[in-house]
Amino acid sequence: NRLKKQRYDIDDEALQEFFPLSHVCTAVFDVYQEMLGLTFHAVKGPDAAGTGILLWHEDVELYAVFDATSGQLVGHFLLDIFSRPGKFGHQCVVPLTPCYTPVAGLSRVRPVCAMLGNMTRPTADRTSLLRFAEVHTFFHEFGHVMHAVCTDVPYARLSWTWPMMPWPGGVEQDFLEVPSMMLEQFVYDEQVLRRLSRHYKEEDRSLPAETIQRIVDARHVGAGLGYRRFVAMALYDLKIHSSPPPYSFGDATGLTLRELWHRMMTEVSGCAPVADTFMPAAWYHMVIGYDAGYYGYLYSEVMAADLLGVFKEAGSLLDPTLGLAYRREILAPCASKGGLDMMRAFLKRDPSDQAFLELIGI
Repeated sequence: NRLKKQRYDIDDEALQEFFPLSHVCTAVFDVYQEMLGLTFHAVKGPDAAGTGILLWHEDVELYAVFDATSGQLVGHFLLDIFSRPGKFGHQCVVPLTPCYTPVAGLSRVRPVCAMLGNMTRPTADRTSLLRFAEVHTFFHEFGHVMHAVCTDVPYARLSWTWPMMPWPGGVEQDFLEVPSMMLEQFVYDEQVLRRLSRHYKEEDRSLPAETIQRIVDARHVGAGLGYRRFVAMALYDLKIHSSPPPYSFGDATGLTLRELWHRMMTEVSGCAPVADTFMPAAWYHMVIGYDAGYYGYLYSEVMAADLLGVFKEAGSLLDPTLGLAYRREILAPCASKGGLDMMRAFLKRDPSDQAFLELIGI
């Protein structure tokens, strides 16, 4: 953060003023609706909560998603984005109802999912402002929402889910993050970022062009260190899930879990852990189904960059024709097709890592 401020004059505190939660939420909705050919409608009813159905908290909002052309129902999503005591402490998307056809001849059951967050609730005298990193996360998680809602498959096992959920299915782990990682890159597009930003006191004022450019220029600050750390963690994950201790690494043998961690982080990431600490003891991903699969984040980032390149070549990330193709070839099949098959269907070629290397400046 200090490097970003010194080199690019980016002040995270000042940027927050341009990202009031209410506007960001509306703008994210607009971008996804425009790109994917969808319309969102808030579902309300006559009851005290205003929804007409039983929800688990008064903060929860329910939306129906329709195809913008045919008007047919696509699915539903719920937003539960404010922090409260006892709530799950991470941002994530939870599938509630899979997409499936119960019996031949009956209507297909449309998918339902919920987006969970821990943002600050606005009050009468205080606007909820987001850091840019939170805007980035919101855009990413809503990409998962669209993947879940746009799923169109006949069997529940092929519908969108992820390893922490109590039922099997969903896309292959290596492809789970690809759609949302592609979509999260939209926040670095000048057109999209201008729409996402609006000063909380001056509604006709969005981020200046020079500030947007600085954000784009600074996006890969420290990326080399970040990728080295990620590779070290992914290697450690694979190592400990391949055999029981003791472990060997390099010229060292007989290593405990903690000793292996310290050696791998020191030699691969270049940053030695603090003595007498053991971060994997609190490694959230290892207990929610990403064990032996943490590498998938970087793999997905490579695939996502390839998809993004198609939109860049078209000259607009919000190209509706490409958006519909993306919805049809990448989102709708979910687990009914393999990830690489979906990539080839959209790209019209085999996937490549070239777009990723260009994106990070290599």
